[in-house]
Amino acid sequence: TSVANPFAEWLDSEKGAETGRPIWRERLSVRTLSSRKCTPTTRRTDAGPETVVDKPETHFGFLAEDVQKVMPDPVYDDIAGNALDIKWNNITALLVREIQMMRVDNATAQVAIDAKRRSFCMGRDT
Repeated sequence: TSVANPFAEWLDSEKGAETGRPIWRERLSVRTLSSRKCTPTTRRTDAGPETVVDKPETHFGFLAEDVQKVMPDPVYDDIAGNALDIKWNNITALLVREIQMMRVDNATAQVAIDAKRRSFCMGRDT
């Protein structure tokens, strides 16, 4: 008997009464594997037309050394401080944060420009 049989018998006695049929013994019993041999099959497919996948295009990226000069946080470096690689999983969040800060700076600058413009216009009217 398998180790699962006592457990299956318990399940049948406890849970089989709820369903009205003892199905757990069948589900948990050890089954012997079939001795049938599987025959490998192959499928032949027609090749599609040849197409060029590599298209000439401009690629953009970062050099770890350049990023380290501007913002050292998202750069892996060695003990000597030489930039090795960029922490790509952090770079997007840091870039979004910098954009948010730049928007605040731009809004503040725009308020100052508008105030100067108003004071300049008022000075011309008098």
